Amino acid sequence: MELSKDDVKMTKGLAILAMLCLHLFCRRGTDIKISYFLWFSDDTPLLYYLGFFCECCVAIYSFCAGYAQYLLAEKAPTIKEYVKQSLWRLLKFAINCWTILTLFYILAFIIGRQNVFGEGVGKLLLNFTLTQKDFNGAWWYVFTYIILTIISPVLYWICKKSNSILCVVTVIIIGVSWWVVLRMGVLEISSWSMIQVSNIVKSDVLAAYMIGMIFRKERYISLIRKKVIETNNWIIFMLSGLIFVVVSLIQKAVVMPFVGIIVVIIFSILKKGEKTKKLFLFLGMHSTNIWLLHMFFYAESSLFPDLVFGVKYPIAVLGLLLFLSIMSSYVVMGGSNLIYKYIDKAKR
Repeated sequence: MELSKDDVKMTKGLAILAMLCLHLFCRRGTDIKISYFLWFSDDTPLLYYLGFFCECCVAIYSFCAGYAQYLLAEKAPTIKEYVKQSLWRLLKFAINCWTILTLFYILAFIIGRQNVFGEGVGKLLLNFTLTQKDFNGAWWYVFTYIILTIISPVLYWICKKSNSILCVVTVIIIGVSWWVVLRMGVLEISSWSMIQVSNIVKSDVLAAYMIGMIFRKERYISLIRKKVIETNNWIIFMLSGLIFVVVSLIQKAVVMPFVGIIVVIIFSILKKGEKTKKLFLFLGMHSTNIWLLHMFFYAESSLFPDLVFGVKYPIAVLGLLLFLSIMSSYVVMGGSNLIYKYIDKAKR
């Protein structure tokens, strides 16, 4: 059995939880703003390694996006219909982003923090194009996702017509080569266009996205599930623990795309209780908004700098950030849904 719509949503729920852990806990030395009880060394808390491991969230998101796009292309009766559906999804995504920017711009004036958005409205309007991330660092992936969706018909055609193994090997080589180029400083990645190219080509984006497409094409999840159907959860947990230890020892960003895909596979074969499913479905439902919102509540240059760090302890900080992001997500959903309904009426 392949990944269902709910499976993908639960996986996105896992990814957003990983993203929050990455941004909160992957800190050392003077960057630490949380009170920890357990430390690996004087400047490194144990939870730092969980935060580093959670860097695989980008690969998980990209995999899910590629998998979903291939599924959409398969179900569309014509390529024209596929493009139409993809553009509608992009419009809905953009409306979500615009709703968040508008709400937080208004809120900035209410609380007297309008300086966060710069002088005048020029920078705000530029950010409305979704090509900039001046107000929220997590938005670097916004334009990357838009470009991936726009070129997805080409990527779908490549995946469909190419040998799957050759396709996977090629995108991995491209991604790893780009990582090496960046590490060696061969290219200067300073211009806006080069930054966008780098964001897409690096291995945890393009490679993970196309591998997601290949997994859907070849039904690899079904094959894996058939082979491990009787696998006990404890074996899966021990395997996950081993991977965590290896990643903690290596601590190289280049391995994170592979880790992300392994995490997707492990999560897909894990036997989940109903409460666990409901939890991850709930997080998955809000995952896009949590991604777009969460940095407003702690980043130093945001509306509420260090707000969530006020509760000091890891579980409390994570819980408060989730609560604020989800409550804000409901507000954003309400505003976005009104716009969707208006557009639907206008189309008729």
